[in-house]
Amino acid sequence: MPFGNISDRIRHVRGKLKQFEFADALGISRPNLSRYESGRTPPAEVLQKIADYGRVSVKWLLTGEEHDKGEERKPLTDQPPITPEPGRPCEIEEFLLAEVLRAVEDFWGKHVPELEHRVRVITSLYNHCARTLDSPSYKLVEETETALG
Repeated sequence: MPFGNISDRIRHVRGKLKQFEFADALGISRPNLSRYESGRTPPAEVLQKIADYGRVSVKWLLTGEEHDKGEERKPLTDQPPITPEPGRPCEIEEFLLAEVLRAVEDFWGKHVPELEHRVRVITSLYNHCARTLDSPSYKLVEETETALG
């Protein structure tokens, strides 16, 4: 799904949160968030907060480009991958699960496979993204589905 401008990309990161919920989560004023979603470019520190929240790069927020051509894709943060304690389940991060679900919906379109296959692909893709801190993409869904058969 293309994002024409910074406003679209900010709304994409916000997802289904209401504006006031997103502003509160970022620690910014509600009127300022409204201005940013109406076209005003946020200051650098707010751009970084939005990028961190959505696990996207500031460059993507500003330009819509993930990385330069020929540049290897890097993790979206400098933090180490999530590693749950042995014997304890990993907590699902809602925004990451939402991104995974968006990616698989885009990939499958109207040809949704049976439940068991969907669960295997979504679980595998979510775990990969949580470990590597990569954003799910159409290509990554395709690779995951191919690997799982």
